[in-house]
Amino acid sequence: MPENWIAYDIHRENKRAALTAIFFTGLEKKIAPLALCHLLGDITLLDAHDTENIVRLAYALVEYAPDQTCSWSAYAQSLRLNDQMDDAKKAVDKGLDIDPDCIGLLTLLGKLSLESGDVAKAEHVLRRAFDIDPQYSVLPLCEALIKAGSLDEAEKRLSDTVRQSGRTTSSEATSYIINLLKGGGKAQKISEYGKLLQQSQQSEHFNPDEMARFNQELSDCLNGHPALLFEPSNTATAQGRQAAIHNLLPPRLIDPIITMLQTETERFFERNRQHEFMNFRPEKLNITSWAVVLEKGGYQHPHIHPGGWLSGVYYVDVGREYDEDGNGGAIEFLKPPESLIGDVNPETIVIKPQNGLMLLFPSHFYHHTIPHTGEKERISISFDIN
Repeated sequence: MPENWIAYDIHRENKRAALTAIFFTGLEKKIAPLALCHLLGDITLLDAHDTENIVRLAYALVEYAPDQTCSWSAYAQSLRLNDQMDDAKKAVDKGLDIDPDCIGLLTLLGKLSLESGDVAKAEHVLRRAFDIDPQYSVLPLCEALIKAGSLDEAEKRLSDTVRQSGRTTSSEATSYIINLLKGGGKAQKISEYGKLLQQSQQSEHFNPDEMARFNQELSDCLNGHPALLFEPSNTATAQGRQAAIHNLLPPRLIDPIITMLQTETERFFERNRQHEFMNFRPEKLNITSWAVVLEKGGYQHPHIHPGGWLSGVYYVDVGREYDEDGNGGAIEFLKPPESLIGDVNPETIVIKPQNGLMLLFPSHFYHHTIPHTGEKERISISFDIN
């Protein structure tokens, strides 16, 4: 086991409650608005699914410091997280009335314009943001340039910024999209899905009967769990439910999952120790994990895991029998969102899951779930390592 491995945290909900109490105490004690913004950001990261509560906290911050751009930025972000896009734009405008050059608000306005389909406005706003802070705004600017068809400019702006600031999960994914749209073999070479996609059936490493019983216990615990939220905001889940495993499982069930993940991660390290991807391994390894329960017809939109370096999924119950032709509920790699790539149809890797199968892959790999066709619910546990 790596010495610097940080243990998983099952006290996240307690931390969120404590930080919320500190937030309101900070309002009473009149501490600096920027410090409260950072605190609100920490609360949001701990549990972004309770979006209505985040909006409530952010609105309290606006009432406390209406003359601060950080307050309006936090409020606009919370409204966006809660799918209140028109209200989010109004909040951004109020903040920009205070400081027209606020990089956070300009970038957020560009993102909101992209999400509403106004590519011309997004490009205009994000060019201005890029002139102020290239590192902060390069990725949304590249998205606007990609949608506008300016691939060469997007490639140059991205490569120049990465050279100065370093690569990230999101910059790797953006680079892949640019090269995919430009054509040729460079995109496939960059992503190397076949080499870096690791599959391992856990019943080959542990007692098969014990694994079957363990999966059944996980399934029994997760099926119908009240903490699972239907189509939570800011996730890729459609027609399904999702929540962090610390809200769902007792430690006696979490511990074996983490042990399997640590074992498979070390196999990944050993297998790919000479690969360039390993040069960007984090110094400390932190695990974030959540469960996804898909109903019949449920799926995951194409996405990456921007908060991770290495990601994975463990299949508890695939909810159906797979045959040679049926791919319902399978996971497909190498398929960015159509909104970014249009009619381009890259070659993909499709993996039909099995109960007890664990997959590991770099977090910048685009992937999605083909709609689940089984009558039973499809249950999986996903991970980010960062």
